[in-house]
Amino acid sequence: MDSNTAVTKFIDSLGGAAQVARKLGKTRQVIHNWRYRGHVPADAALLIAREYGISVDQIPTRDSSAT
Repeated sequence: MDSNTAVTKFIDSLGGAAQVARKLGKTRQVIHNWRYRGHVPADAALLIAREYGISVDQIPTRDSSAT
């Protein structure tokens, strides 16, 4: 699975870009940029983990997409 697909599936599993943006206080464009870049930035991954109660290991970050 390529990194863009992994990020898209991850964001969709959280309810989609609009839902994630609202919950994190970000714009939808920020979330779409993660899809385009193929990873969630580390600072955002920590925020997602805290807000959604999941492990950072479940989030497709740059480090996780390299493996």
